[in-house]
Amino acid sequence: MPNSVRELSMQLVKIRKESGLSQAQLAEKAGIKQSNVARIESGSSVPTLSTMQKILKPLGCKLVITKSSAQKMK
Repeated sequence: MPNSVRELSMQLVKIRKESGLSQAQLAEKAGIKQSNVARIESGSSVPTLSTMQKILKPLGCKLVITKSSAQKMK
């Protein structure tokens, strides 16, 4: 699994647990299936931008894009 997908998966699990939500509770709040949350958290599925936004909203998070440090140096 690419590093960025792994990092995304790990962050989602961490934030969900810190929020005190189960996968089923997050899925219900996001309007998606629990199995989708499980696949995304395991890294076996890469979410679409739309699905990512649905997941992040009930977690009180937003998606932010930044340049990597290598890009900033150019």
